Amino acid sequence: MRFKSKTIKFEDTWRSYPVAKSIVYHSWKKNDVGDEYTILQRKLNRTLKALFFWSKNKCKDLNVLKEKLKKEILDLQNKEALNINWSVEDLFELRNKVHELNVTLRRLSTWWNQRANARWHEEGDANSKLFHSFATARKNGNRIFQIKDEANKLHEEEDQIEKVFTSFFEKKWKHRECEILVFQQGNNKAPGLDGITSSFYKSYWNIVWETL
Repeated sequence: MRFKSKTIKFEDTWRSYPVAKSIVYHSWKKNDVGDEYTILQRKLNRTLKALFFWSKNKCKDLNVLKEKLKKEILDLQNKEALNINWSVEDLFELRNKVHELNVTLRRLSTWWNQRANARWHEEGDANSKLFHSFATARKNGNRIFQIKDEANKLHEEEDQIEKVFTSFFEKKWKHRECEILVFQQGNNKAPGLDGITSSFYKSYWNIVWETL
């Protein structure tokens, strides 16, 4: 019996860890051979796996860490209130713990927001009967039966209509920078099924842009 392997997806919370940038850099800069598409896919897959296994081994469970920090902060606050051997070192520790808690809360918020967006797409777009009806209506209403090319010649055959559109958009986008397209997309937009979102490209653009 074969089991479907779980797709690794880029986590937005990884961006908040400085070490993640180093992992991306060293994974991406390894030499790869093959055509441009093969090289890009190898770099993406290798980098995503490196980030995943790093997070699995190094990143603490954020909920567990949150509760641990809250307890430590409360203990320090009680110590201060009772003035039991309270010191300057305790004050610095309290401030550091509060800062770490705030960072952890932001990471948790990012984690939940990413999943909320994904759930909306899955349940709202893919599974909604209303969405399917709307999509079907748009498909029927937007069908093009004829088009004129640059020479003002009318085309009615589907393959000719496709060629006119292809030619138009190839010229339109030929001089557009890839960077503009990437940074105009929402953070959780995924161009493909490889688990890489736009937030990955935005965060590590100075590392990956040349290959893209």
